[in-house]
Amino acid sequence: MAAISLNPDRRFTIYHYAEDPPLGHEMQLADFGLYYSTVPYEAFKRACLARGERSPLHGFWSLIDHGASYWFSGNATEPSLRVCNRALRADCPDPIHWPSAYTILQRSLDWLRAHRERWPYRIPESRLDYDNLVRRAESLAREYDVPFDVAFPAWKLEGLRRLVRAVTAPETGARIERYDYVAFDLTRRFRNNASLEAERRRYPEIAEQEVRRPVFIVGINRTGTTFLHRLMSRDPRFWTLHGYEYVEPVPAGGNYANSAGSADDPRRALAQELLNASGIIDMFKGVHHFDVNEPEEDLGLLRLGFAAWGATIWFHIPDFARWLADRDMSESYALHRRAMQNYTHQRRQRRSRGEGQWVLKAPFHLFELEALIATYPDALFIQTHREPAEFMGSWNSLVDRVRNLSCHPRPPEDLGAEQLEFMSRMLDCAVDFRTRHPELEDRWVDISFYDLVQDPMAIVGHIYERFGWSLEPEAVAAMDHWLEVQAARRRGEKRHKYDLADFGVTRERVDAAFSRYHDFLTEGDRRASVL
Repeated sequence: MAAISLNPDRRFTIYHYAEDPPLGHEMQLADFGLYYSTVPYEAFKRACLARGERSPLHGFWSLIDHGASYWFSGNATEPSLRVCNRALRADCPDPIHWPSAYTILQRSLDWLRAHRERWPYRIPESRLDYDNLVRRAESLAREYDVPFDVAFPAWKLEGLRRLVRAVTAPETGARIERYDYVAFDLTRRFRNNASLEAERRRYPEIAEQEVRRPVFIVGINRTGTTFLHRLMSRDPRFWTLHGYEYVEPVPAGGNYANSAGSADDPRRALAQELLNASGIIDMFKGVHHFDVNEPEEDLGLLRLGFAAWGATIWFHIPDFARWLADRDMSESYALHRRAMQNYTHQRRQRRSRGEGQWVLKAPFHLFELEALIATYPDALFIQTHREPAEFMGSWNSLVDRVRNLSCHPRPPEDLGAEQLEFMSRMLDCAVDFRTRHPELEDRWVDISFYDLVQDPMAIVGHIYERFGWSLEPEAVAAMDHWLEVQAARRRGEKRHKYDLADFGVTRERVDAAFSRYHDFLTEGDRRASVL
C-alpha cells in the first residue's frame, strides 16, 4: 500500500489485496495439528450468530456470505473466479511477496501467543494425535489415487505411532507451541510418500531404474561432510539431491524436461518460504548454512518411513532411539532406494544433463551400513575424520540449539553425556562394519578434516584418483569459483563458538568413549593421515 501510494504514475483507485495462486498445495488445518469438526456453512453461521458480538466474525457476514458460494460449496474455486489483483500488480512498483499459508499461520500464532492479553478469544493449540494423522494420510492417499496400504504399509505406521508417542510423552519436554511445525512436517512426509508412489504408477519404468555405484559421504557430524558434498556437486559428472527436492520430490505436472530443476522451478520458492518460516535459518546461523538450492542430506529419504535417527536430535526420546537401534532397517533402505529410482528417472528426463553418478551424504548412515550395503551392493564410501574432542564440542553446541527450539531446556551436562554415548556408538558401529568387511576396503577413502580445510582441491584430487575418476578442467573451475564464494561468505559470518566444558565433558572422557575408533585408525595405519 505504501509503495502504491508513493507511485505518481498509478492508474487505479481500487485495489483488491488478493494473492496470486498460492505456493505449493492446498493446505488444511489438520496439516498443522488443528482438528475441527466439519459442518454445513449455514450451521456454522447460526452458531456464530448465536454468540453475537463475542464471535470473532461479528460484523463480517455480508462479506462472508458474498464469498460463501465459492469458499464453502465443496468444489475448488476455478482460477477465473479468483478475485482480480491486476490493479495491485500494475501499480505496485516493487515485487509483491505473498507469504505461504504456513507462514501466515505461523506468524499469526506467534503474534497471538506473544499478545494473549490483546486477543479476547481462545487461541487454538495444535495437537499430535496418531489417529488424526493417519486419517490425514488416508485422505492424501485418496487425493493421489494410490492404495493406502502401499503408500503407508504397516512398518511405516508403526514408526509413526512410536514417534508420536515419544514426542508427546511428558518426559520429552517438547514445546507444545512447536506441535504445529511437527504436524506440518509429518503431513508433508505423508504427501511425499503418496506423490512418489503415484509417480511410480504413472511411469512403471521407474521400477527398472538402476542406481549405479552411488557415493555415500559418511563422515560423522561436524567433520566437513557438507563442505565436501557441496564442493563435489560442482562437477557435472555427479547428481546430487537439492534441498527443495526433499521438500517436494515430485513437481506439479511432472514437467522434468523444462521447469524441473531450473531457476523457475516453483519448488525452490516453496522450500525457501517454509525454511524461512520454520526458524531454522536463524537457529543455525554461523553453524550450518542452509540453501534450498544446495545439496542436503539424504536422511530426508529415510524420514519418509518415520523411523530415522534425525528425530533423536530434535527431541530427547531415548526409548525411540533404543527401538531404532534394535530395528532391522532394511525396509527403510528399500524405501530409500525406491525414492532414488524416482529421482533417477526424473534426472534422465532432463535430456541435456546426460548420465550422472549420485553423491549422497548423511552421517547417520554410519549406524546402518549393513542395511545400506545390502541395498546398494556397489556403493562407494568417503569417510571424513576429525579429533573427537573437537567435533564433540561443535556437535553439542548444535544439538543444544536444536533442542532449545523444539524442547524445554535440560541440564547441559545431561545433553553432553547423552551425545557422547550417541556419537561414540555411531562410530563404533562403523568400526564394526569395516572390521567385518575387509573385502570392501577398496571402496572406502578416508579423508582428514584438517587437510580438507587446508587444501580442498588436493583432497578432491585424491578422491578422484582413488576411485579412478577424471577431474576435468570444467569441474576444477566450478569448484574453484565455489570455494571463492564460500570464503567470502565466511569472512562476513559470525563464527560458531563452543566449548566441551559447557556440557560437562572433558577431553579424557571423550578419548575414552572413542577409544575403539582411535584403535581402529591406529591399527589400519590411518591415524597419522586423517587426525
